Amino acid sequence: TIEVANDKTIDYFFDNANRECWEPGLNDNHIYSLIDKNGFFIGKLDNEIVGCISAIKYDESFGFVGYYIVSPSYRGKGYGLRLFQHALSYLDGLNVGLDAVNEQIPNYIKSGFFVSHNHIRFQGKGIRPLSLSSISIYLIPLRECNIQQLKAFDSRYFPSSRDILLESWRNNESFISIAYVDSNEIKGYGVIRKSVNGYRVGPINAVNSLIASNILQYLRTSIGHQSDFIIDIPDINVDGLNLLRNELQLQEICSFARMYTKDKVTIDWNGVYALTSLEIG
Repeated sequence: TIEVANDKTIDYFFDNANRECWEPGLNDNHIYSLIDKNGFFIGKLDNEIVGCISAIKYDESFGFVGYYIVSPSYRGKGYGLRLFQHALSYLDGLNVGLDAVNEQIPNYIKSGFFVSHNHIRFQGKGIRPLSLSSISIYLIPLRECNIQQLKAFDSRYFPSSRDILLESWRNNESFISIAYVDSNEIKGYGVIRKSVNGYRVGPINAVNSLIASNILQYLRTSIGHQSDFIIDIPDINVDGLNLLRNELQLQEICSFARMYTKDKVTIDWNGVYALTSLEIG
Protein backbone atom coordinates (compact mmCIF):
# COMPACT_ATOMS: atom_id res chain seq x y z
CA THR A 1 0.00 0.00 0.00
CA ILE A 2 1.02 3.60 -0.56
CA GLU A 3 0.05 6.27 1.95
CA VAL A 4 0.86 9.86 2.84
CA ALA A 5 3.65 10.17 5.41
CA ASN A 6 2.73 11.55 8.82
CA ASP A 7 4.77 13.32 11.50
CA LYS A 8 6.30 10.00 12.58
CA THR A 9 6.94 8.29 9.27
CA ILE A 10 8.42 11.44 7.71
CA ASP A 11 11.65 10.53 9.50
CA TYR A 12 11.95 7.55 7.15
CA PHE A 13 12.85 9.99 4.36
CA PHE A 14 15.78 11.36 6.34
CA ASP A 15 16.91 7.91 7.46
CA ASN A 16 16.84 6.55 3.92
CA ALA A 17 18.63 9.56 2.46
CA ASN A 18 21.28 9.25 5.13
CA ARG A 19 21.67 5.52 4.49
CA GLU A 20 22.20 6.28 0.80
CA CYS A 21 24.93 8.79 1.78
CA TRP A 22 23.00 11.72 0.32
CA GLU A 23 24.15 13.87 3.23
CA PRO A 24 20.71 15.37 4.03
CA GLY A 25 20.27 18.45 6.14
CA LEU A 26 19.29 17.54 9.69
CA ASN A 27 15.82 19.10 9.45
CA ASP A 28 15.28 18.91 5.70
CA ASN A 29 12.44 16.39 5.66
CA HIS A 30 10.38 18.16 8.31
CA ILE A 31 10.75 21.59 6.69
CA TYR A 32 10.28 20.35 3.13
CA SER A 33 7.13 18.45 4.06
CA LEU A 34 5.55 21.77 5.08
CA ILE A 35 5.59 22.84 1.42
CA ASP A 36 3.15 20.10 0.48
CA LYS A 37 1.99 17.92 3.37
CA ASN A 38 0.15 15.60 0.99
CA GLY A 39 3.13 15.05 -1.31
CA PHE A 40 5.33 12.75 0.78
CA PHE A 41 4.51 9.08 0.24
CA ILE A 42 5.65 5.84 1.83
CA GLY A 43 5.21 2.35 0.43
CA LYS A 44 4.34 -0.44 2.87
CA LEU A 45 4.45 -4.20 2.59
CA ASP A 46 2.90 -6.16 5.48
CA ASN A 47 2.97 -2.94 7.53
CA GLU A 48 6.71 -2.50 6.94
CA ILE A 49 7.91 0.62 5.12
CA VAL A 50 9.85 -0.49 2.04
CA GLY A 51 10.25 2.78 0.13
CA CYS A 52 9.46 6.46 -0.13
CA ILE A 53 9.11 9.28 -2.61
CA SER A 54 8.21 12.96 -2.49
CA ALA A 55 6.08 14.75 -5.06
CA ILE A 56 5.88 18.42 -4.13
CA LYS A 57 3.13 20.39 -5.83
CA TYR A 58 4.49 23.94 -5.72
CA ASP A 59 1.52 25.38 -7.60
CA GLU A 60 -0.89 24.43 -10.38
CA SER A 61 1.85 24.30 -13.01
CA PHE A 62 5.07 22.99 -11.40
CA GLY A 63 5.97 20.01 -9.24
CA PHE A 64 9.13 18.21 -8.23
CA VAL A 65 9.95 14.58 -7.43
CA GLY A 66 12.63 13.55 -4.96
CA TYR A 67 13.52 11.21 -2.11
CA TYR A 68 12.90 8.29 -4.47
CA ILE A 69 14.37 5.44 -2.44
CA VAL A 70 13.49 1.77 -1.99
CA SER A 71 15.10 -0.26 0.79
CA PRO A 72 17.89 -2.42 -0.72
CA SER A 73 16.29 -5.77 0.10
CA TYR A 74 13.10 -4.80 -1.76
CA ARG A 75 14.63 -3.47 -4.95
CA GLY A 76 13.97 -5.10 -8.29
CA LYS A 77 10.47 -6.20 -7.27
CA GLY A 78 8.46 -3.36 -8.80
CA TYR A 79 7.74 -1.49 -5.56
CA GLY A 80 9.79 1.52 -6.64
CA LEU A 81 7.97 1.78 -9.96
CA ARG A 82 4.62 1.79 -8.17
CA LEU A 83 5.81 4.61 -5.93
CA PHE A 84 7.10 6.57 -8.91
CA GLN A 85 3.86 6.14 -10.84
CA HIS A 86 1.91 7.23 -7.76
CA ALA A 87 4.02 10.39 -7.48
CA LEU A 88 3.50 11.24 -11.16
CA SER A 89 -0.22 10.63 -10.81
CA TYR A 90 -0.31 13.05 -7.88
CA LEU A 91 1.43 15.67 -10.07
CA ASP A 92 -0.64 14.90 -13.16
CA GLY A 93 -0.85 17.81 -15.59
CA LEU A 94 2.08 19.70 -14.10
CA ASN A 95 5.54 20.27 -15.49
CA VAL A 96 7.47 17.87 -13.24
CA GLY A 97 11.17 18.17 -12.46
CA LEU A 98 13.68 15.84 -10.87
CA ASP A 99 17.42 15.35 -10.55
CA ALA A 100 18.70 12.01 -11.82
CA VAL A 101 21.88 10.04 -11.38
CA ASN A 102 23.37 9.27 -14.77
CA GLU A 103 22.56 5.56 -14.80
CA GLN A 104 18.84 6.27 -14.27
CA ILE A 105 18.46 8.80 -17.08
CA PRO A 106 17.25 6.21 -19.66
CA ASN A 107 14.53 5.02 -17.28
CA TYR A 108 13.26 8.54 -16.71
CA ILE A 109 13.26 9.22 -20.45
CA LYS A 110 10.97 6.20 -20.86
CA SER A 111 8.64 7.84 -18.33
CA GLY A 112 8.43 11.03 -20.38
CA PHE A 113 11.26 13.13 -18.95
CA PHE A 114 13.97 14.92 -20.93
CA VAL A 115 17.36 16.30 -19.86
CA SER A 116 17.53 20.07 -19.46
CA HIS A 117 21.06 20.47 -18.07
CA ASN A 118 23.36 19.07 -15.40
CA HIS A 119 24.02 19.97 -11.79
CA ILE A 120 27.57 19.65 -10.57
CA ARG A 121 28.34 18.81 -6.95
CA PHE A 122 31.41 20.31 -5.29
CA GLN A 123 32.91 19.71 -1.88
CA GLY A 124 34.83 22.23 0.19
CA LYS A 125 35.81 23.15 3.70
CA GLY A 126 35.10 25.97 6.07
CA ILE A 127 37.70 28.70 6.32
CA ARG A 128 39.08 30.95 9.01
CA PRO A 129 37.41 34.36 9.41
CA LEU A 130 38.41 36.70 6.64
CA SER A 131 38.89 40.41 6.54
CA LEU A 132 35.42 41.25 5.33
CA SER A 133 35.45 44.93 6.20
CA SER A 134 35.03 45.96 2.57
CA ILE A 135 31.81 43.97 2.12
CA SER A 136 30.50 43.57 5.66
CA ILE A 137 28.44 46.74 5.33
CA TYR A 138 26.43 44.97 2.62
CA LEU A 139 25.83 41.68 4.49
CA ILE A 140 22.86 41.46 6.83
CA PRO A 141 20.94 38.56 8.40
CA LEU A 142 18.25 37.32 6.04
CA ARG A 143 15.60 37.89 8.71
CA GLU A 144 16.28 41.65 8.49
CA CYS A 145 15.36 41.77 4.81
CA ASN A 146 12.00 43.08 3.73
CA ILE A 147 10.05 39.88 3.10
CA GLN A 148 8.25 41.23 0.04
CA GLN A 149 11.54 42.32 -1.53
CA LEU A 150 12.99 38.90 -0.74
CA LYS A 151 10.06 37.10 -2.37
CA ALA A 152 10.38 39.27 -5.46
CA PHE A 153 14.12 38.64 -5.66
CA ASP A 154 13.70 34.90 -5.18
CA SER A 155 11.10 34.72 -7.95
CA ARG A 156 13.88 35.35 -10.49
CA TYR A 157 15.56 32.09 -9.54
CA PHE A 158 12.73 29.62 -8.93
CA PRO A 159 9.66 28.94 -11.08
CA SER A 160 7.15 29.08 -8.20
CA SER A 161 6.75 31.01 -4.98
CA ARG A 162 8.34 29.26 -2.01
CA ASP A 163 7.18 31.37 0.89
CA ILE A 164 7.43 28.54 3.43
CA LEU A 165 11.09 27.99 2.63
CA LEU A 166 11.90 31.69 2.72
CA GLU A 167 10.28 32.00 6.13
CA SER A 168 12.21 28.97 7.37
CA TRP A 169 15.53 30.31 6.09
CA ARG A 170 14.84 33.65 7.75
CA ASN A 171 13.61 32.46 11.11
CA ASN A 172 14.58 28.84 11.77
CA GLU A 173 17.70 28.45 13.88
CA SER A 174 18.68 25.40 11.82
CA PHE A 175 19.90 27.75 9.10
CA ILE A 176 22.61 30.37 8.81
CA SER A 177 21.35 32.84 6.23
CA ILE A 178 22.54 36.21 4.99
CA ALA A 179 21.66 38.70 2.30
CA TYR A 180 23.75 41.12 0.30
CA VAL A 181 21.92 44.47 0.28
CA ASP A 182 23.13 47.59 -1.50
CA SER A 183 21.16 50.86 -1.41
CA ASN A 184 18.21 49.01 0.14
CA GLU A 185 18.14 46.59 -2.79
CA ILE A 186 18.72 42.85 -2.37
CA LYS A 187 21.51 41.73 -4.69
CA GLY A 188 21.91 38.20 -3.36
CA TYR A 189 21.32 35.82 -0.49
CA GLY A 190 22.68 32.53 0.75
CA VAL A 191 21.87 29.75 3.21
CA ILE A 192 23.85 26.99 4.88
CA ARG A 193 22.56 24.21 7.13
CA LYS A 194 24.01 21.39 9.20
CA SER A 195 23.98 17.93 7.66
CA VAL A 196 24.93 14.53 9.03
CA ASN A 197 28.66 14.80 8.48
CA GLY A 198 29.11 18.45 7.63
CA TYR A 199 27.06 21.19 5.99
CA ARG A 200 24.91 21.78 2.91
CA VAL A 201 25.13 25.12 1.11
CA GLY A 202 22.03 26.28 -0.70
CA PRO A 203 20.46 28.19 -2.04
CA ILE A 204 22.76 30.97 -3.13
CA ASN A 205 21.15 33.36 -5.60
CA ALA A 206 22.99 36.49 -6.69
CA VAL A 207 23.14 39.03 -9.49
CA ASN A 208 26.81 38.33 -10.21
CA SER A 209 29.66 36.01 -9.25
CA LEU A 210 31.45 38.57 -7.06
CA ILE A 211 28.43 38.90 -4.78
CA ALA A 212 27.93 35.13 -4.81
CA SER A 213 31.58 34.67 -3.82
CA ASN A 214 31.24 37.13 -0.95
CA ILE A 215 28.16 35.30 0.32
CA LEU A 216 29.74 31.85 0.03
CA GLN A 217 32.97 32.95 1.70
CA TYR A 218 31.01 34.42 4.59
CA LEU A 219 29.02 31.20 4.98
CA ARG A 220 32.26 29.22 4.95
CA THR A 221 33.60 31.27 7.85
CA SER A 222 30.42 30.61 9.82
CA ILE A 223 30.84 26.82 10.03
CA GLY A 224 34.30 26.54 11.49
CA HIS A 225 37.71 25.99 10.00
CA GLN A 226 38.00 22.72 8.04
CA SER A 227 34.33 21.71 8.38
CA ASP A 228 33.16 19.90 5.23
CA PHE A 229 30.36 21.22 3.04
CA ILE A 230 28.81 20.33 -0.29
CA ILE A 231 27.23 22.61 -2.87
CA ASP A 232 25.34 21.89 -6.11
CA ILE A 233 25.39 24.31 -9.04
CA PRO A 234 23.83 24.24 -12.54
CA ASP A 235 26.43 23.75 -15.26
CA ILE A 236 24.72 26.40 -17.39
CA ASN A 237 25.92 29.04 -14.91
CA VAL A 238 29.37 29.41 -16.49
CA ASP A 239 30.53 32.17 -14.14
CA GLY A 240 29.40 30.13 -11.18
CA LEU A 241 31.27 27.05 -12.33
CA ASN A 242 34.39 29.13 -12.83
CA LEU A 243 34.00 30.55 -9.33
CA LEU A 244 33.77 27.16 -7.64
CA ARG A 245 36.13 25.22 -9.88
CA ASN A 246 38.90 27.72 -10.59
CA GLU A 247 38.73 30.70 -8.23
CA LEU A 248 37.83 28.85 -5.03
CA GLN A 249 39.26 25.51 -6.24
CA LEU A 250 36.59 23.35 -4.67
CA GLN A 251 36.65 19.63 -5.36
CA GLU A 252 34.26 18.40 -8.03
CA ILE A 253 32.57 15.19 -6.90
CA CYS A 254 29.80 14.14 -9.28
CA SER A 255 26.96 15.37 -11.46
CA PHE A 256 23.21 14.89 -11.81
CA ALA A 257 20.83 15.52 -14.70
CA ARG A 258 17.99 17.99 -14.23
CA MET A 259 15.03 16.59 -16.11
CA TYR A 260 11.49 17.81 -16.83
CA THR A 261 8.34 16.37 -18.36
CA LYS A 262 7.11 19.40 -20.31
CA ASP A 263 9.25 22.51 -20.66
CA LYS A 264 12.62 23.76 -19.56
CA VAL A 265 12.17 26.07 -16.60
CA THR A 266 12.80 29.66 -17.66
CA ILE A 267 14.47 31.34 -14.71
CA ASP A 268 17.74 33.23 -14.39
CA TRP A 269 19.99 30.19 -14.11
CA ASN A 270 23.02 32.49 -14.37
CA GLY A 271 22.11 33.78 -10.92
CA VAL A 272 21.76 30.34 -9.31
CA TYR A 273 25.08 29.67 -7.58
CA ALA A 274 23.77 26.92 -5.29
CA LEU A 275 20.64 24.82 -5.51
CA THR A 276 18.46 24.44 -2.46
CA SER A 277 18.43 20.65 -2.70
CA LEU A 278 18.36 17.92 -5.33
CA GLU A 279 15.34 16.50 -3.49
CA ILE A 280 13.05 19.51 -3.89
CA GLY A 281 14.58 21.51 -6.73
